[in-house]
Amino acid sequence: MVQQGSFTRFLSGIGALALILVLALQVLPASKVHASPITNASFTLQDGSGGDGGSLPSGTVNHLFNFDIPSTSSADTIQFKYCTTEIVPGSGGSCTTPPLGLDVSGASLGNDASTGWTISSQTTDTVTISGTAIPNFSGSKTFRLDDVINPSATNTTFYVYIVTYSGGTSGTLIDEGAAAASTSSAINLEGTMPESLVFCTGGTVSVDVNNVPDCSTATSGDIDFNQLFSPTDTAWATSQMAASTNATSGYAITVNGPT
Repeated sequence: MVQQGSFTRFLSGIGALALILVLALQVLPASKVHASPITNASFTLQDGSGGDGGSLPSGTVNHLFNFDIPSTSSADTIQFKYCTTEIVPGSGGSCTTPPLGLDVSGASLGNDASTGWTISSQTTDTVTISGTAIPNFSGSKTFRLDDVINPSATNTTFYVYIVTYSGGTSGTLIDEGAAAASTSSAINLEGTMPESLVFCTGGTVSVDVNNVPDCSTATSGDIDFNQLFSPTDTAWATSQMAASTNATSGYAITVNGPT
């Protein structure tokens, strides 16, 4: 038989256990919400205004980004952060030091960028652009950063972590993705083009797909007038000629002889 005092202490123990369970449930962290993945991200190194090839180490070039946004949330901020190692979206990983020599602090937003966006902040390795919050911010996006200084190392792959936010970078993270590119050794081509002059005549001379006359298509020079000769009417016919040259001064065509 359980005595009343023991039963009371038993109930008190159950109550204390229940209270501990309730407190434990209250302090459990909320489930982490992952951002939607940015898909089809591409990162292209383009020739800059100074003539530096897109992948030239230390070259001042343009960086073109294309990607698809799957989310339908409002976004007013996009951040491009450059890293030496890849960040797997959703992993919570941090970006390592920026690639040696890279500098986007003087970059500007190119004309290819989607309208309504401006650079709100930038450092050596990060560019943040902002605009008016766009509801249902989804679909294909294009942004270009001009006058970026490439990493100085040759044949080096580097990464860009792309993140969209609502309410600025301190607000809600919406989408995230990554893209990669690489510098490469310059390839210099030298050669001498021999002088060339091509001239032909014929009944007709066709043009190729680039709308350039092709002398190999010239037909016979025999042409027929539109009518018999007449002392009162003028008979006419047409023929064609073509010429091309790589000479600096071009060419001139003259016609001599009786009509």
